[in-house]
Amino acid sequence: KDIHVGHHNNPYYHVSIDGPGLIVPAMLTSFVVFRLILFPNNWSLALTGCSVYYVMGLLYEWTHYLVHTKYVPKSSFARAIRRHHMLHHCRNENYYLGFTLPAVDSLFGTAPNPRSIPMTDLARSAPIRSAGTTTSRGPLSR
Repeated sequence: KDIHVGHHNNPYYHVSIDGPGLIVPAMLTSFVVFRLILFPNNWSLALTGCSVYYVMGLLYEWTHYLVHTKYVPKSSFARAIRRHHMLHHCRNENYYLGFTLPAVDSLFGTAPNPRSIPMTDLARSAPIRSAGTTTSRGPLSR
C-alpha cells in the first residue's frame, strides 16, 4: 500500500511494483499451472498460454509506464486508456483499476460515473489532474 501511495504522489515516476523476486516465481508458477493443470498433455498449448500471459504482463507494464509520462497518445483508444487511469489517480483510487482493459471495470462495477463517487483525500492531493498537466485543480477534480 505504501508503494501505491508513493506512486500516486509521484505520477511521473514509474517504478514497477513487481521486482524479479516476484516476477520469476510468478512466471514459474504460471508455467506449472499451464503445463500441469490446464494442458497436461500438450506442451504447445502450455507454452502458448504462458507466452500470452507473459506478453500481457509486458503490455500492462508498458501501458502503465506510458500513462505516467507526459507523452499524450495519438490514438483515441490510447487516450481513453490514459483518461481511465487518470480517474484512478484524480478521482478515487478504489475505482478504475483495469486501465489496460477498461471494459473489465465495467464488468466488475468499478467504473462508475466519476461524479457519482466521492473524491478521496489521496486523489485530492494528487499533483496531476489531466494528461500532461500538473495543477492543483482541473477537469477531473469536480
